[in-house]
Amino acid sequence: MICKHKNCPLAKHQSNPMHNMFFGRLRASYHHWPESYTEFQPSSEKHLRAWFICQRAAKWRNEIIISTDLAISDEGIAFMQKVLLASGTYSWIFRLSHGAVVVSPKSMDFDSMPHRDRKRLIDVQESTICDVFGLSNIDQLKKAYEDAA
Repeated sequence: MICKHKNCPLAKHQSNPMHNMFFGRLRASYHHWPESYTEFQPSSEKHLRAWFICQRAAKWRNEIIISTDLAISDEGIAFMQKVLLASGTYSWIFRLSHGAVVVSPKSMDFDSMPHRDRKRLIDVQESTICDVFGLSNIDQLKKAYEDAA
């Protein structure tokens, strides 16, 4: 993009309000994540972002299906999950009837994402946070975050 007034290249726009909302909510969620939520405990904001996308936002994740005739036990799934985490990647593995699927987050570019997709992602994020925290609306998280600051 070129500036109309000075005819020089413009820096990439970084203040997309939906982008800021998405990552602001992730930050607040991470800092107030309930220890009682046994399904998942994030180790960082990046880890929480990856979990959120892999669990709830299917459009923005990659899936690799591993087919096998062998039954994969709970212990086998747990072992593979530990291997994935030890490798430094934020991926999750789930059992299928004939194998497993490895799920990892895709990179997202809010600036190039259609508005409808950004809105859908924000809505899914809001419902996930409300489910995990037991909130009736997302504004309760914002208030808790501001009160703690």
